[in-house]
Amino acid sequence: AQADAVMLYYKLLTPGLVRFLQERGVPVYAYTVDDPRAIRRLRAMGVHVIASNRPELLLQG
Repeated sequence: AQADAVMLYYKLLTPGLVRFLQERGVPVYAYTVDDPRAIRRLRAMGVHVIASNRPELLLQG
């Protein structure tokens, strides 16, 4: 059996873990990310979904 998705606290996500999951077709979700630098880092890793208490940060480039 395979997971439909994995949701982890963002500080637990590493590039290697994200890559491992993506190679297996498992979307990666991160929560709760309220730091702009962390959002940029997660986007660069290819995280599919980022949950935040500050959605305006997600709209910034």
